[in-house]
Amino acid sequence: MTIANLFSTKENTPVISMEVFPPKKDSPIEVIDNTLEAISDYNPAFVSVTYGAGGRGAGRHLETAKRIQKLVKAPVLGHLTCVGASPEMINSVLDGFEEIGMTDVLALRGDVPEGMKSEDAFKHFNHASDLVSFIEKRGGFSVAAACYPEIHFEAQSGSDDIAKLKLKVEAGAEFLITQLFFNNSSFYEFMNTIRLNNIFVPVTAGIMPLKNADQILRMTTLCGASIPAKLSRIIAKYGSDPESFTEAALDYTCTQIEELISGGVDGIHIYTMNRPKYVGRILKNLNLI
Repeated sequence: MTIANLFSTKENTPVISMEVFPPKKDSPIEVIDNTLEAISDYNPAFVSVTYGAGGRGAGRHLETAKRIQKLVKAPVLGHLTCVGASPEMINSVLDGFEEIGMTDVLALRGDVPEGMKSEDAFKHFNHASDLVSFIEKRGGFSVAAACYPEIHFEAQSGSDDIAKLKLKVEAGAEFLITQLFFNNSSFYEFMNTIRLNNIFVPVTAGIMPLKNADQILRMTTLCGASIPAKLSRIIAKYGSDPESFTEAALDYTCTQIEELISGGVDGIHIYTMNRPKYVGRILKNLNLI
């Protein structure tokens, strides 16, 4: 069964999944084991693993996928990006996936790393839809793609962003994972918009558990997510008190997820930042484990 099939077999409950990132290249792969063993206790439907731009860290990516298979025993969603990628490179990575029995890929355009020119980054695959199409034509994989509830920062307009999303789905993307967001109203509006535009694949909400104020400001700067008034008040009140902020932010994240589940969201994809104990507190508070 592919990951996409999980959404059609769920019974009035969202598909709960998690994202991890590989260890640094100078660290032994086993340093990820504690994270994965903790995640295993939460019984995620699948685990995604990030991928370095331009093939950087590709070996770590595959090694981490193997550790997930061994320790979590859940399907693995392998990330792939367009950045610096050639058809030969993509095929090589997919060959590695096939060798360990992976069948699911998240196709992303990716961010251009410092020191790389945009024309070099997207020489072969200019858009995520190009990568989706390439993987689909190769065959053997179920492909997911990303979406942006508050519009991708490079999009010319909201309608332009939706048009590009539709290209990904038409190219073969079977489900979507959102960029992180903190405002559920933006997500609901986005869902209404894509359904009106005949995009009916499952959408799982990407949620970033909040740990400190600096993290929020950094992430919103990078991805363009807005900060709702309620979260702004938490930052203003507890931003200089890390312990109090952590507790208030945990409550905020729990409320956000609880509202999404009540609203019938297809899935919740938690960006763990390799902090499984904090994620565990959230899941326990919500009676999801």
